[in-house]
Amino acid sequence: MMPQKPSHKTYKLKRFLTITLLALSPMVGGIACTPTFTGPTAPSGYRFSLQDYPSPIWLPSHLSSADPQGFPTESTLTVKVRNAQGQPVDGVPVIFSLPSDWNAYASLVPQRVITQNGKAEAVFQATTTGAVKVTAQVENQIQAVFIHIKSPASGPPGSGP
Repeated sequence: MMPQKPSHKTYKLKRFLTITLLALSPMVGGIACTPTFTGPTAPSGYRFSLQDYPSPIWLPSHLSSADPQGFPTESTLTVKVRNAQGQPVDGVPVIFSLPSDWNAYASLVPQRVITQNGKAEAVFQATTTGAVKVTAQVENQIQAVFIHIKSPASGPPGSGP
C-alpha cells in the first residue's frame, strides 16, 4: 500500500507553520534581533547601537509582591559605542532623553552617561501605560527605541500583544 500524497491544504499549512516557527525561534532564545549600529558620528566617526531590555515593562503600583520576577517594572537601555575599527570606546558622552510629554509619567536615570568599556546604561521606569520613544544621542547622531508599558490588567507577561 502506497502512502497518500499530502493535499495542497496540508502542504500550505505545514509550510506556514515551518516559516512561523523559524521566524519566532530567535525570540524564544532571547536574541530577537542583532543591534543596529548608527553612524559614523561627527566629528569622531563612532558607530553606536541602542537596545532596551526587557520590553514590555509593567506598572509597579499594580503588582503584587508575589511575582516580581514575572513582571519587570524597569527597562535598562544600553548604548554600545565603537570606533571605526569596531573597538569599544571609553569616555564618550551619551545623552538619553524622553519626549517632553512623558516627563511627568516616566524617568530615565541617568540622562547623561560617559562610556566605560564602550558601554553606557540608563534605567527607564514609568507610572502610566503606553508606548514611549526613548532616544540616545552620541555626538551628532540619534537612535531610538520604543518601550511599551503595560498593567497586569492587560495580561501576564507573554500572554499577548
